[in-house]
Amino acid sequence: TSGVKTGLHDLDWQTGGLDPGALVILAGRTSSGKTALAMNIVRHVAFKLGKFVVVHSLEMSRTQLATRIACQEGNMSLLDIRRANTSERDLTAMVGVYSRLRGSTLVIDDDASATVARMANKCRHRQRRGAIGLIVVDYLGLVRPENGRRENRTQEVSAISRGLKALAREM
Repeated sequence: TSGVKTGLHDLDWQTGGLDPGALVILAGRTSSGKTALAMNIVRHVAFKLGKFVVVHSLEMSRTQLATRIACQEGNMSLLDIRRANTSERDLTAMVGVYSRLRGSTLVIDDDASATVARMANKCRHRQRRGAIGLIVVDYLGLVRPENGRRENRTQEVSAISRGLKALAREM
């Protein structure tokens, strides 16, 4: 594959990986697993490939996403963690995974009022510390319009998509 490998072998085989400068949008119904899929890719790119990854989460907090990633990485049930139904082994594994998260190349920004311009500025700032291998925005429908006013939703989403595509090409 020529692009960044996702860790999903069939997807990488079909697409050649995630091309640098490309804007890829995961779309689906509510609760269909879009965030889980994205976090699997994030985990692979940050932990397995060692690339710098920036996640802009407009829906979930940094803690919620870190817990999801930690559960995936530690092969633990998110539901068991939420219910505090964990073994000593699970807790030890979770501490180890959180240590890896803290020392990893993964940055989670949970600014719920982000605009494309604000995300771009943060990415440019982070890029000074090293090349960014992947940027994830979760989720596009919550990105605020630049002028702060709500207008025609189709035009807003088009403008946001154009801005994210420009960011992808720049980074």
